[in-house]
Amino acid sequence: MKLYVENNETIPAIKVLQDSDPAPSGYTQKTSIEDWYNFGYEILDAFFGFNYLTWRNEILNLIIGIVGPTYTNWNNLNQDQKNIAINLILAPYSLRVPTITDEQDLKNWNELIIISQGLPVLKYTGRAKIVEKMREAVGNELRVETMAKEDIDLFYSSTSQYLQYYIASNSPEFKQWLTNEVGSPFENEGFAQEIYYSIARKDYLLQIYQGNY
Repeated sequence: MKLYVENNETIPAIKVLQDSDPAPSGYTQKTSIEDWYNFGYEILDAFFGFNYLTWRNEILNLIIGIVGPTYTNWNNLNQDQKNIAINLILAPYSLRVPTITDEQDLKNWNELIIISQGLPVLKYTGRAKIVEKMREAVGNELRVETMAKEDIDLFYSSTSQYLQYYIASNSPEFKQWLTNEVGSPFENEGFAQEIYYSIARKDYLLQIYQGNY
């Protein structure tokens, strides 16, 4: 994607075009992290096919181009660029916190989740809310990097069917899987056999399942 701003200092128009599109007459291409952050956000809903996640990914590509995939060159960013990376959760947790507080980081994370998923947790009720609270808790482990993205994805793929059954009919399968319930099909093929298992993780998910959140 390419970002163009009209050469009009009063109320400049902004365009986001595909890489293959020709440069529009009377516009200047903007390429910096700050430009994408400041101008790109203004047209998130005004350009078909250009949404929050596309905008965020364009900024991420620019950041990685400067710091490298492992963020070795983090200090090559200026402070404004660092703040953008921190606010959009585009830097590792150790670089975000304590630059900002964990509370603020969680707020930024929750905003990202709402925009990415499309619905805030308050829109859910009943068993669907319990499932969303569990998803939220596991997702927070990704935020603080105590659980890898690959393990998060594996957890969701392993449990999605059981959770849908639980929402639809109060099926006990997810709880049986979570606790390796004796006598159930999951006694020896449940959560405890997964590589991402921990007692603490089981305990907090069970607490949420029981309505304590």
